[in-house]
Amino acid sequence: MDFENQLNAIVETIAERKTLVNTEEATKMTFIMPFLKTLGYDVFNPSIVVPEYTADIGTKKGEKVDYAIFKDSKPFILIEAKNHTENLDNHNNQLVRYFNTNPSIKFAILTNGIEYRFFTDIEQQNLMDKIPFLVVNLEKLKPRDIKDLKRFICTDLNLDEILSIAMEKKYYRSIQEIFKSEIENPSDEFTSFFAKQMTEKRMTSAVLEEFK
Repeated sequence: MDFENQLNAIVETIAERKTLVNTEEATKMTFIMPFLKTLGYDVFNPSIVVPEYTADIGTKKGEKVDYAIFKDSKPFILIEAKNHTENLDNHNNQLVRYFNTNPSIKFAILTNGIEYRFFTDIEQQNLMDKIPFLVVNLEKLKPRDIKDLKRFICTDLNLDEILSIAMEKKYYRSIQEIFKSEIENPSDEFTSFFAKQMTEKRMTSAVLEEFK
């Protein structure tokens, strides 16, 4: 079964069993572990996927992250899992602490088994970004999501390529946010840029107001 079909099988599992999955542990077993297997990670090999990975941080001893994926005997990806009913918006603090104190970590994933948020350190090296560079909702899976997820298949994983694409996505998202803000509340500079292409009038305040 190819990658896309495997993903679609997980989507079907979510639709069929979501109402039967009531705990975080059940979410891991039913949704998250099959997802990791689809990416080619052997979830039963403790040299590759370590569940309940302990990462002592300062005075916080014994704290655990749900999964650590290892590469060259070092943790490479951290995964924090929540129940599929959980909203992920307020659950990345623990990942931030782990990521920021372990330079071998390149990616962090926050997931409830349905939505997957991928983080890295674009803004500042070894400090996890506040905003994920990739968000995939398996219940709303799009062709571009499948293409993005393929880059995380263990045998094809290329760090430089993913970081380059993450940077592109960051800039694209920033442009979208700026454009949306300007459409809703256009600045003089934004208005002037378009107005100059439509009129030869001098860009006075009155002229700018006409175009806003």
